[in-house]
Amino acid sequence: MQSINKTLSGSLFHVANDEIDMQSDQCLFVIAQSECIDAIDAKSNFDQRFNCQYHNTIESFLKRYHHFKGGKPHLLLIDIGLFIDLAQELPVLLEYLSASNYGLILLVNNETDDFIASSMAIGVDDYYFVGRASELLTAKINAQFRRLDSVTVAGEEVQAFSNDKAKLFREQALAKDVFDRVTEKYHYDLSLIDAWLSPAAIFNGDILLKAPMPNGGLIVLLGDFTGHGLTAAIGAMPLASSFYAMVAKGFTLRDIIHELNEKLYALLPPHIFCCAAVVQFDFAHETADIWNGGLPDVVIQSSTRDDLKHIASSQLPLGVVDNSRYQLQVSRLQVSEHDRVWLLSDGLLEARNTLGENFGSDRFLAAVHESRHKASPIAWVQSQFDQFSQSSDQADDVSLVQISILSEINFLALQPTLDPCRGAEHPSAWRLSVKVFPASLKYSDPIPQLLHQLMVLPAMRRYNHCLFTVLTELYNNALDHGLLRLASELKSGESGFDYFYSQRKHALTALHSGWIELSIDFNADKMGASIQLDVKDSGAGFDLSKLAIGENSPRIISGLKQQNQVHGRGIALVSSLCERLDYVGCGNHARAFMQLSFQ
Repeated sequence: MQSINKTLSGSLFHVANDEIDMQSDQCLFVIAQSECIDAIDAKSNFDQRFNCQYHNTIESFLKRYHHFKGGKPHLLLIDIGLFIDLAQELPVLLEYLSASNYGLILLVNNETDDFIASSMAIGVDDYYFVGRASELLTAKINAQFRRLDSVTVAGEEVQAFSNDKAKLFREQALAKDVFDRVTEKYHYDLSLIDAWLSPAAIFNGDILLKAPMPNGGLIVLLGDFTGHGLTAAIGAMPLASSFYAMVAKGFTLRDIIHELNEKLYALLPPHIFCCAAVVQFDFAHETADIWNGGLPDVVIQSSTRDDLKHIASSQLPLGVVDNSRYQLQVSRLQVSEHDRVWLLSDGLLEARNTLGENFGSDRFLAAVHESRHKASPIAWVQSQFDQFSQSSDQADDVSLVQISILSEINFLALQPTLDPCRGAEHPSAWRLSVKVFPASLKYSDPIPQLLHQLMVLPAMRRYNHCLFTVLTELYNNALDHGLLRLASELKSGESGFDYFYSQRKHALTALHSGWIELSIDFNADKMGASIQLDVKDSGAGFDLSKLAIGENSPRIISGLKQQNQVHGRGIALVSSLCERLDYVGCGNHARAFMQLSFQ
């Protein structure tokens, strides 16, 4: 008899035309010598019970039925007397059958055969001693068909899962592409920000948003949505679009957080929310406003000291409750040039190594300390994380952001590229005036709404940050010093800013009278525009003789920094940005003149 090994390695795989389509039926193949077939068929009446196919040699079966197009499982009864070299041929046959949808029952001649245990160990499904009760053989056949059916169902389920997984990957890739398109126009190449984001899925559940403010400041948001993949994508897109729109219009950190919270609360189901930390940098005044809602501590690393400051989470994540129940708290810190601010998601701290240990805050803070004198601090922290995790699979998204503090002069060069300047389509002249009373002073900022009117002309957009700075400085001076009567000297000292803004909060709460009036006189033609900005308050004014402004303003700012003086820079900064800055009357009326070119 021709060897099975030779059949499998030779002519078997060249018999393509003999493939049988048995998709609709399960087949029982009886491969045995004639006397064995006669013996078991006479007892069992296979033709009446099963769809039977008979062969006298293993080779003839292999050549004709080596492959089935259908997905139904099939069972083989093989007489061991057909094997020439059982020890060599049986493993080869089993290896072939393992790749096909077959089961195998060996037909054994007597109970003294000693190969049964070893054959079962290498993959034979069952055996039957020829001559025993036919009911036993029938039961074995039925049992094997049930097993094969269950294996087929399981395989179909695995395939379905695989298909669903592939579909999920495609959907996540699509969501990421849409998100990238939404945020593409807001991509700013900010060298002062270094980030490491390692997603657990195609679409990152952690989201990093960053954008320059019109006044030359910067806002950075790190968010961590519940779940990752498509679950995170649901909230990431509206969060990003609202964030960038509000930052571009000059809204404050408080206004931005309120808007983001209200939008996510309205859009997301109750079990989805966004833990986030937001930092607003004012480089001109060297301050950082920090809000933390559910993320690990924001860490501020001094450039001159070894200590680290922590801003722990004290707020609910975004989207949990509506704004009527949301108590927003913002911490304001004084920062210096070359200080570093670290933001991170809990995936970094909760990552485990092969021993089941968490990376944890202690390891992270130690790495931050060690990074102080490294060329790339974030790369150093990442290397320590990689060394710890030892390439263990991460269960959550991992994100780390490091922001270096720069001066406002360096930062202004990072303003986004805006639309090409075009002159006014026709000459324009108008006056806009608004008067703000205590009820509005406590809860809203009129500056973004006023600037929106100026930004209607495309040619004005390159002056957005300059106009924003001038209006904001004059407005804050009118509010803080004119109405609230707060002295700038309160900002002095290590905790001066905290004390000043706590006093400001109390004074603003107690304010019941007074007003601030803002006016814009605008005259433009195709060549440029002249703007007069007036900010007047109902306060008592101040001693104008103490004011030193004009052509020496930039020098004054530099001198104030050298003296580590954290107050008194605002007026000098405004003066440096304007053609002229005047104070009218008793000092409660500031008037700034700006000449802008559209060429």
